[in-house]
Amino acid sequence: MAPHTIVKKMLDAGVQFTEMSQSSAEKLVSEFVKAGQLRKKDAGKTVQELVDRGRSSTEQLLSVVQSEVAKQLARFADRVDGIEDRIEDLAKSVGAMAKRTAAPAPAAAAPAKKAPAKKAPAKKAPAKKSAAKKSAAKKPAAKKAAGTSGVAKVVATRAAKR
Repeated sequence: MAPHTIVKKMLDAGVQFTEMSQSSAEKLVSEFVKAGQLRKKDAGKTVQELVDRGRSSTEQLLSVVQSEVAKQLARFADRVDGIEDRIEDLAKSVGAMAKRTAAPAPAAAAPAKKAPAKKAPAKKAPAKKSAAKKSAAKKPAAKKAAGTSGVAKVVATRAAKR
């Protein structure tokens, strides 16, 4: 065999080192012995070196992949944290807006409720409707509490883990 063919076979085998088993390493070394590129007494040592190199290459590759995955997950977690912060800010601003709109509504409903009561007892039905409007005005405050309950828990849990 020509020397460049042996080198090519070694390079091809090098690509497979990460998956090389004992038997495939023995086959490769036996081809080297037949070609006269390796002595028989060095064959066992060379097989062991190939298998060890394969294991170390696999471990290095695994380490590189794990560190890259961890790095990408950290970037993703940072983005999720930023989005959570923005959601919290939005929830706070929606809650503040709900408080602002809820406060003037009952004040406006109260004068409308008193005006029909002065005219005649027959107009008591509209007074009940305004009472219904008053309870409807309380609903936005309940929505505010429901909208912010989950975000605070998630943020507190993440902060505790760090």
